[in-house]
Amino acid sequence: MNEFYRNIIIFLLIGLYACETVVEIDLEPHEPVLVVYGFFDAKYDDARVVVNQSRGINAEINTDIIIEDAKIDLFENDIFIGEFIFNAEDKEYILNYRISNIINTRYDLRIQVDGFTNVFAIQDVLPLSEIKDVEFKGTTSSDEDGNPLDEFIVSIEDDPEEENFYAVQLLLKDTITKWEGRFPLEPDNNIFIKGFKKELIFKDDFLQQENAVIKIFSYPVLGEDFENRILILRLKHLTKDRYLYTRSFRQYKQAEDNPFAEPVTIYSNIENGFGLFSVEQSTDYRIDL
Repeated sequence: MNEFYRNIIIFLLIGLYACETVVEIDLEPHEPVLVVYGFFDAKYDDARVVVNQSRGINAEINTDIIIEDAKIDLFENDIFIGEFIFNAEDKEYILNYRISNIINTRYDLRIQVDGFTNVFAIQDVLPLSEIKDVEFKGTTSSDEDGNPLDEFIVSIEDDPEEENFYAVQLLLKDTITKWEGRFPLEPDNNIFIKGFKKELIFKDDFLQQENAVIKIFSYPVLGEDFENRILILRLKHLTKDRYLYTRSFRQYKQAEDNPFAEPVTIYSNIENGFGLFSVEQSTDYRIDL
C-alpha cells in the first residue's frame, strides 16, 4: 500500500472517531410498587398470597424483596371474609378459608402497605369443567433425547358458547397421607403452554371440532410404586387473566437471554401494582392403568 492511500485511510479513521458521540440517558428514579401473587383454588382449605415490591432497572440485588407487614383483606360478594396472616417460614400470607365453588361468586383482594399505593384485584368463580374420559395408551413415542414417553388421550366437557382456558396436571396421590407428586408433561403440539408446577395450559379453540381430544405425554408411570397411591389427571378451569399471565411469563423467559428478541411485558391484573390474582376450580379423574 503506497503512502497516499495509507494517509487517506488514516484521515478517514480520525474523522470517524472524531464524530463519535456519547449519549447519556437520564433515567427517572424508580418508584417501587407492590407485586402480588395469589393463586386460589376451591379444592384447598386455605388461600395464600405472596407480596413483594418491584425493582428498578439499576437495582443491585437480584432476588425478590418479600414484604412481611402487609394488611391483606379478602371479600366475598362484598362481604368481609378475613385478614391474611404472614407465615415467616413459607414467606407468604395465609387465610384458613376454602374458596367457594359457586359460579360467579366474586372475590376482592385488597392490600395495604405503609409507603406504597394500595392495590387490589377482583376475580369471579368459573364453572367446574369435568373430564369425560382418560385413555392410557402406554409408551408410544420418545422425547428429543430418545427417552420413552407415555401417551394419554383426554376428553373433557367444554362449553362451545364460552371462551375457556384450562390446565392439566398428572399426579401420583397417596391415599393415606394425601401427598401429591407431579409428573412432567410434554405437549404434542404448540397449542399448549408449559405453566407452573408441571402443568400444561391451553385455550379451548381446538375443542370446538367434532370429537376433539387432548393428547399429552409423560415420562413412564408404570415404574412407580402404587401401594396406597393412585394416578390422577387434574383439570383446572382457569381465568383468562391466569392464561395471559402464564403465556406472557413464558414468552419473557424465552426472550430473556436473546439480545435480538422483542421485549416482552408480563401481563398483570393487579390494580396500581403488578402480579396476578387468580381464582380457579379443579377436578380430579382417577386413571386405571
